[in-house]
Amino acid sequence: MKIALFTVILLGWMCVGESDVRHPQSCCLTVTNTRVPVENIVDYHIQELTGVCPLRAVRFLTKKGKYICSDPDDRWAERAMEIVNRRRTPTEEPSKEPFVYDQGCKEYLKTILE
Repeated sequence: MKIALFTVILLGWMCVGESDVRHPQSCCLTVTNTRVPVENIVDYHIQELTGVCPLRAVRFLTKKGKYICSDPDDRWAERAMEIVNRRRTPTEEPSKEPFVYDQGCKEYLKTILE
């Protein structure tokens, strides 16, 4: 029983630890001047400088599930963030954490624990 519990904990720790390595796309490495209609933007996240993310950026999520990395000081980006903020409920705030999530690990652990 102790070995099984240790194995499950170890696998969970490995999944969490590897998620940064396997998902470098969850970080904006450059910014672009791509402009889309603001109506097509559903959310955004502010990316701050971290060891993993080399620059400050705004990561916009479109209705099609695509990400656009923009300069947070760009006039278009500021306007887009304001419009998205107005659509949000009063309790919602933009995330400052990058999206790092591994669905595969969650499903794998779920099957082990069942």
